[in-house]
Amino acid sequence: MLNGNSAKYLLLGRYKEIYKELVRRLDNAFAGKFKVFGYLPHRGCFKTLFKESCYSFPSICEEPLPYNVIEAMIMGTLPIASKIGGIPEIVQGTYAEKMLFPVGNVNEIIDGMEEVLSLSTEQLTNIRLELREEVLE
Repeated sequence: MLNGNSAKYLLLGRYKEIYKELVRRLDNAFAGKFKVFGYLPHRGCFKTLFKESCYSFPSICEEPLPYNVIEAMIMGTLPIASKIGGIPEIVQGTYAEKMLFPVGNVNEIIDGMEEVLSLSTEQLTNIRLELREEVLE
């Protein structure tokens, strides 16, 4: 259910085998709501984050300080991210904490994306502002 919001999803980066299933399932579940870009240089990613509502970060690496999750939050973009490395600590106490999923769990990634689509524009705006304020503090 779209609930009137204009959330869209972009998939950036090089996708491993495990995420080919994600892309296939997204095509079925969110036709017209997402686009696969592949690799973008850092500057291109940063510009893109500024415009988007949500960011999927299906990392399989134990990154202690994933800059892209922090950058997304600074831009007011809701990360739907793997529960790995430093990510849980970064999003702790924010709406993004409930959007964490176990590494490789395609069903929970899609559940998170569906949840974002169910939010009203006002709810999404409030969440985005909260994320930005949290990181800037």
